[in-house]
Amino acid sequence: MLDLETPRHPQKSDLGNRTIPIGKNIYIERRDFFDLHGPEGQKAGGKPPKGFKRLLPDKTVRLKFAFCIQCDKIVRNETTQEPVELICSYLPETLGGNKPDDATKKPKGIIHWVEAKTAIPCTVRQYDRLFLTEEPGSDFLDEINPDSLQVFPNAKIEPGVALDAVNALNVLKSQRKEEQEKEEFSDDLDFEPKGGPNKVYPSYLAYQFERNGYYAMDKDTTMKKLIFNRVATLRDTWGVPKQKQPNNAQPPQQQQQQQQRSSANANANKSPIADVRRIAFRVVTIVKVEEHPEDENLWVCKVDCGNDMGEWTVVVGKRDNLDIPLHEKIVAVTNLKPSNRKGIVSQATFLFVKNALVGRISDLVPNGELLQFENQLPSEPDAMLKSRGAVRAWQRVLEQLKIDSNGNVVYVDDENKEFVMTSSGGPIQTLQKE
Repeated sequence: MLDLETPRHPQKSDLGNRTIPIGKNIYIERRDFFDLHGPEGQKAGGKPPKGFKRLLPDKTVRLKFAFCIQCDKIVRNETTQEPVELICSYLPETLGGNKPDDATKKPKGIIHWVEAKTAIPCTVRQYDRLFLTEEPGSDFLDEINPDSLQVFPNAKIEPGVALDAVNALNVLKSQRKEEQEKEEFSDDLDFEPKGGPNKVYPSYLAYQFERNGYYAMDKDTTMKKLIFNRVATLRDTWGVPKQKQPNNAQPPQQQQQQQQRSSANANANKSPIADVRRIAFRVVTIVKVEEHPEDENLWVCKVDCGNDMGEWTVVVGKRDNLDIPLHEKIVAVTNLKPSNRKGIVSQATFLFVKNALVGRISDLVPNGELLQFENQLPSEPDAMLKSRGAVRAWQRVLEQLKIDSNGNVVYVDDENKEFVMTSSGGPIQTLQKE
């Protein structure tokens, strides 16, 4: 067993260090290993997802704050053939961020972990948005997120977190005792029975759990049972970035006066956004495809929408002579209202033009990239196309998407002008010919 000293916070040295033990047995997250030779590898054609930089069979990855390891052997469940244990070797010279002596074993990624023997069991309540849409309508019961709460009763955390929790519980216990004593002498004018500027709550003990979000200790935590609740995800895809104020920005009072002077001409100067600029056409990669458990005529796909959006679910109908291309980059429309399809919520839709799936995109184009149309102003997608007018705009655009003589996807406006759909890697085409 080896103790590693690491900062509690990468940018706040005043918080001090924490000790992380490492030994022969560790836990990693299942998603940090892609089983090329098992069931998931067979579904993927023996290839890892594009951009996957974590652990693979016979490959090397770095354990955060520790060594590089290489996966040498996979122990499987005899029935399901799923991996239950990975036998790995470690490279002792790589401690402290050093490179491997063998250049061929240079790791491409870093994963987090906990030491198995000293890990503390913990219940994690994974809260997410209550609704699937940012602004649910009158049929809000149909828009409730079925995964708004997931409970993981057997999560594992570092022993240092448990020690912090014990200290926090002792503080809370002492505080409750003090409050009970003050209640007996309530003539004390300084006594505040509830709240107060110095009151400590269980949630004051909070952490960022690696690549999962921000968590706070639950009020039901005891010395024998730790409970942490997710209070925020790492990224909020509904958040609207604040616009930077230009250096020559007017003071608020002058801005208000200017707005009043120009209000009469506001409607005259503001032109409506073209339909095609309101649609969020984005690049995604299909990472998983399964038949719908309730309908053999539907595919359930998992797609990588990039770092800011994460992984989404798309339910698509089966079509003649169409195979869903696993690990291919294609185009999806990501600002349609989510729909419930036989019990599974579809968060987006794939783009088809003339019954051909739109894709054939360079691997250099990042997932999540918002596509544009040549000789058009930049796209300004609606947050969500949920009003009747917005849905009709989408339907009009879909009818006006064509394939030109060069095989490019084009938007044809009311004046019969063609505008080519483009990415940072060039024009967008279809995966199948008409």
